[in-house]
Amino acid sequence: MFFVADDDQSIYGFRGGAKPSYLFNIADVYEDVNVIKMEMNYRSTKAIVALCNIFIKNNKMRYDKQIVTDNERGISVAIEEVSRRKDQYKVLVDKIRNLTLEEDKEDPNPSIGIIYRNNFSAVRLVKYFEKKGGLKLQS
Repeated sequence: MFFVADDDQSIYGFRGGAKPSYLFNIADVYEDVNVIKMEMNYRSTKAIVALCNIFIKNNKMRYDKQIVTDNERGISVAIEEVSRRKDQYKVLVDKIRNLTLEEDKEDPNPSIGIIYRNNFSAVRLVKYFEKKGGLKLQS
């Protein structure tokens, strides 16, 4: 039998099925379990992977592993703390404007991606961008 799972994806526990304890108890159910850790990240930059390693180390139930990548360092990750959703949207609009107004940029129309937790989160964000941010969005 072959299982593929990620003990650090326990953030999806709110869906009811993601429980890291299933992974750690699997040796009690099946004999000769061999755990292979997939620690190579092929998509993210070194800056993002380093920050993610700091966050996931806070997970209480996890295998000890260190995620790595061969990708470039990339730009530094910026963390902005805000107290209200509206403030979050304003910070995003300001950051996007700054990125698109830089004089020495190579691309006059850069592609900028925003990652959000679920589609519902995007609805208010899109409305704010279009009404108050003056930004045109493409999907």
